[in-house]
Amino acid sequence: MVAADDRLEGLIDLLYDAAAGACGWDQVLHGLTDAFAAQCAAFGIVGPHAPGRILHTGLDPVLVERYLLRHAGRNELARRTETLPTGSVVTDADLMPKAEFRRTAFYLDCLRPLGLDSVMSCRAARQPNGLVANVALFRTPAQGDFTATEVAGYERLAPHLCRAIALHLRIAEAEGDRRALEGALETLPRAALLVDGAARVLRRNAAGAALLAARDGLGAERAEGGALRARLAAETTALRRMVAETVQGPARAGDGARHLVLTRAPPRPPLILAVLPLGAAGASSLGLPPAAAALLLVTDPATRPDPPPLALLREAFGLTRAEAEVAARAGQGEEVARIAEALGTTPGTTRLHLHRVFEKTGVHRQAELALVLARLHR
Repeated sequence: MVAADDRLEGLIDLLYDAAAGACGWDQVLHGLTDAFAAQCAAFGIVGPHAPGRILHTGLDPVLVERYLLRHAGRNELARRTETLPTGSVVTDADLMPKAEFRRTAFYLDCLRPLGLDSVMSCRAARQPNGLVANVALFRTPAQGDFTATEVAGYERLAPHLCRAIALHLRIAEAEGDRRALEGALETLPRAALLVDGAARVLRRNAAGAALLAARDGLGAERAEGGALRARLAAETTALRRMVAETVQGPARAGDGARHLVLTRAPPRPPLILAVLPLGAAGASSLGLPPAAAALLLVTDPATRPDPPPLALLREAFGLTRAEAEVAARAGQGEEVARIAEALGTTPGTTRLHLHRVFEKTGVHRQAELALVLARLHR
């Protein structure tokens, strides 16, 4: 049985709804099962370094888990479809004789216990990182093999299936980046704010949210798109100018760190604000949106957190003692000149150490280093 054109059109709409999150992929699988008179269906995503996941209708969860552990990406059918381009539709009969198929470990372990005997699958995605997605339909012996006409019908649907799944994967990746970023910010032991070039707040950790809510030395204007505002007008001007200059500033290691003292109501000591550039490479490596341009670290001198122990830095990243000393201070948001003065070295030597720290920790900017060291010192 092949779905009529109007049913295929309905499936196409359902695919894009699922990709955008307007409905569940289980509805898509049920629609495919009905349209192609299948017993059940599965949407599987398998990567080279991940256990994989499968959404399905009508399959035994125990057998699905067995498939993921023993056969995902390694079964006989998978090996024979490794080079298939995205959008290809194949059946088990296209890959091997039925008698041979019924002798495979995949068939004996996963299909025969469910009374399934035929497979029609679409290679829905293959990404450069090795991730592969397939959408497969299954039939019992009584339902018979999938016919050439049914394969042709699935091929008509395949381009839309591939585009919808590509969109689904991009959305899922973006959501994962967002959660990873928010998790990284929360590891920082002080108030942290991500801002754009106009000092508008894009992300904040819990300490940063509490700081802005208190409006004690630093807050955000609702009427100005969330732009930061200090207690004094002159400090607001200086802060916004500093953020803009930092965003447009030099890209050399450590040169972008700038500092500002923000007045609070007496008798509380002033806040110390460090503004660190991210740049395009840094933003990309952290999964940030393009508008995110700078990381602001706010320190209350009365509650200044301790940096990670030097021994921990040396062991974790293979740093020399001098590099670890520079890393600890740079991760706290200190500028190169201040680090050099504190350690009794020249700014040039400090920049050299910081460059080596960046290489060994796999970061590009001081802002990224702060996040890496915060995760290490949780």
